[in-house]
Amino acid sequence: MKRRFTDEEVVDLLLSNDLRQHDQALIYLYEALESVVIRLIERQGGSREDGEEMLSSALYGLFTNVRAGRFQLQASVKLATYVCTLAKYNWLNQVRKAKPWLGNTVSLADEWIVNLPQDESTSDEHQELFQELISRLGTKCRALLEAFVEGFSMQEIAQMLSLGTADNAKAHKYNCLKKLDALRTKHS
Repeated sequence: MKRRFTDEEVVDLLLSNDLRQHDQALIYLYEALESVVIRLIERQGGSREDGEEMLSSALYGLFTNVRAGRFQLQASVKLATYVCTLAKYNWLNQVRKAKPWLGNTVSLADEWIVNLPQDESTSDEHQELFQELISRLGTKCRALLEAFVEGFSMQEIAQMLSLGTADNAKAHKYNCLKKLDALRTKHS
């Protein structure tokens, strides 16, 4: 069984002057996040190879940011989330450069507007309200709901956000939706 590292241990390995420790940390992260990042990129229209390339690029970004002192580990953001976010935005930037006519990809707000029942307003005011309400949620809730809208399974979300199990991710999703609904109700 392979050794598991905490986020703190991974950062310490990347900060060391031993190249073997750098390799150990990067290989660990690559193996732990490979399937999640590949699936993320495939859901954004990329291939398996694109996913592998984006993961490598994200790990390089993490490595250089840690070594340059531009990365600070925070309790509210897990290393896996940081790497997945880097991979996603690297991919989106690559797609935008290759196909500028695509514009921005569908955001959580756009997805919410698209899925509204026909009798509800889909005005700019409605979309602005939704953006405002989402911005009031915590980082973890926003990340969870965005991953859910993008089609990730609860198990994948649990892994990306270090929530443990799919059941924990479901409970967090339920609580986030309750918070969002409470904000909407309070605003009405």
